[in-house]
Amino acid sequence: MPTEDGGFYAIKGFLYQFDKSLIEIIENPENQFVIENIQDINCEDFVIQVKHHSAQDFAPGKIRKSINQILDLFSSNPSKRYCLYCHFKDKEPH
Repeated sequence: MPTEDGGFYAIKGFLYQFDKSLIEIIENPENQFVIENIQDINCEDFVIQVKHHSAQDFAPGKIRKSINQILDLFSSNPSKRYCLYCHFKDKEPH
């Protein structure tokens, strides 16, 4: 059986981000979206960073860099809502 390397996980993460983008677009038809601009998904009202680590258990250190990026964005523009949307092996996506 072939081993799953980083490329496999990168593509899986991209597909997860794509699916989440479609869900946000469908659920928020009044907004115009931009993908891969400020973060993975953004519109006039909010910004979402998507992380897909379905083969890993959650640990705070695994989202530290993303949290810092979102905090930096918030400090420069507090008028938007910011979200880190994650999927880990031992957690439901949220």
